[in-house]
Amino acid sequence: MPAERPLDVLIMDDEDLFADACRRTLEEAGPSVTTAGSGREGLALAQSAPFPVLSTLKYFRGEYAGTPPPAGKQV
Repeated sequence: MPAERPLDVLIMDDEDLFADACRRTLEEAGPSVTTAGSGREGLALAQSAPFPVLSTLKYFRGEYAGTPPPAGKQV
């Protein structure tokens, strides 16, 4: 039986306390968690690494308000 690949989660939030609380909670459940402090950083990470699930907890604001996901990415 092949080994299960660990779940990789990307959290994008400009509120460090919220992102850190989410990271700690998720890591206790087992997945590998990466955090990004801005939309620009998060989109760059999402384009460069495989994150099987992308979920937004709030609307994009600022420079990415109304921006569709990068080509080849499903949201």
